[in-house]
Amino acid sequence: MTKVNRPSPLGVMCCMILLVGFLLAPGCSPKEFGGNKPISPVRQMYEQRCGNCHEAYPPYAYSDGEWPGILESMQSQAGMRDEEKQAVLRWLKASN
Repeated sequence: MTKVNRPSPLGVMCCMILLVGFLLAPGCSPKEFGGNKPISPVRQMYEQRCGNCHEAYPPYAYSDGEWPGILESMQSQAGMRDEEKQAVLRWLKASN
């Protein structure tokens, strides 16, 4: 009689866990820009004004300490009023 090699239950379970992990991984980036959250009006303004000339960098691209100087230097090119700049800065820090 020929012995049939069957996969162990533990091996099958590990393969299933890996398969599910690979299928879900693309949607699970820890630093995903925005995720599944609704897009706020401030984010829309940031993406339109800043993304008009270059990539609208995700909040984590710079630290909370770097963003104020960046926004100050780009404010006139982006056509942002002071209160808009402050709203974007608050959004960037809250999203960082």
